[in-house]
This record gives sequence, C-alpha cells and structure tokens, in this order.
Amino acid sequence: MISCIKLKGYFLKIGQQKGGEKSLLIFLQNNMSKKLLLVVGAVLAVVIAVIFWVWKKHNNDARQYGQVQQNQTQNEKIDIDTTNWKTYRNKEYGFEVKYPEEWEYDEIDGITFSDKEKCIKDYPDEYWCKERITFLGYEINNGAGNKFEGDIVYMPNIEGKVYRKIEKSNNKIINEKYTFITGNKNWFVIIKYTNTDIKKTMHTIINSFKMMP
Repeated sequence: MISCIKLKGYFLKIGQQKGGEKSLLIFLQNNMSKKLLLVVGAVLAVVIAVIFWVWKKHNNDARQYGQVQQNQTQNEKIDIDTTNWKTYRNKEYGFEVKYPEEWEYDEIDGITFSDKEKCIKDYPDEYWCKERITFLGYEINNGAGNKFEGDIVYMPNIEGKVYRKIEKSNNKIINEKYTFITGNKNWFVIIKYTNTDIKKTMHTIINSFKMMP
C-alpha cells in the first residue's frame, strides 16, 4: 500500500517494499527549482573547465619556457671572445649592446650594426649591408609590435617572453625577427645573415642586449 502526504511544497511518498521495509521518497513539486539547479550546475561546470584550461596552459608555457632555456644553453653554445668588443649605449632608448670593434653602427630607422668593410651591399639600396642586425624600440601605447609571432626563445637579460620568427628569402638570406617587451617599450630586433659564423656573431650581439640602470 502506498500513501502520499503533502508537506510544504513537497510530496512525502511512503510505500511498502518486499521484506517489510518502508522507503521515504521526496520529490520536488516546483519544476523551476529543478531548472535552476540545472543552470547553476552547467555554469559551475563551465567555470571549472575554464579554470582547468588556464591552469594547464600556464603550466605548459612554463615548461616550454624552461625547455627553451635548457635547449639553448646546451645546443647553442657560442664561443666568441668579446674582450675587445665595443659597447654601444643609447640614453634615449635606455639600452646597451656589445659589438665587434671593426663593425660600425647607424642610427637611421633604429640602430643598425654591420661590418661595412667586408659586407656585400643590399641591392638596390647600396647603403645597407645584406648581413646586419637592427634594434627598434617603440612606445607600448602606440600599437606597434603588439602582435608577437614565432617560437619562444631565451635572452639572458630579458625577464619576459621573447618571440623569434625565422624566414628565408629568395636571395639565401636568413631573417630572424625578435619581438619582446622591456623598459616600457615594444622591441623589434631584426637579424640578416647568410652563414653560421656571422649568425654566431649576431646572436652574441643580441644576447648582450640589456636595459641601462
């Protein structure tokens, strides 16, 4: 025998089961309460999923950045004696870099370093060398350089992320483009080279980049 008792918006349903045991089943009478519970449950599930995704992405980025540091330290050791190198300092942009004593620099459209005595001129512009490294800094709020592309690489004196994109042009010149933020500026560093020796020299230059105190 089954009997029902209505109590404050709920149904108490008492029934006789086999073995003489009684069971008490409580059913919600208001369907809106059920819908509300479903909505709250769905929202909580979405929030938990988003939190998990952010946590996972942060951990992946941290592991990737640590692996980049380890790989670059192990696989890209650059043995170049910089004892006789000069130091370039720019008070306007607040940075300094080292460069070979026989190289020269130009402060036209950024700061460009190259070995003008030995270089091949960049046709049709006969002023620039084909192989060169250029530093450009822009104020963060002007919108320049906000789109970072490429792989994350390690620079000894930069705390934040440094992105590098490598491209090969039709004239066999390798272009490396670095982008990062430091000293309240967006920075672009563009390297152009054709062989491993000049590549090592330019990597030594860019690794000496640091902000002045």
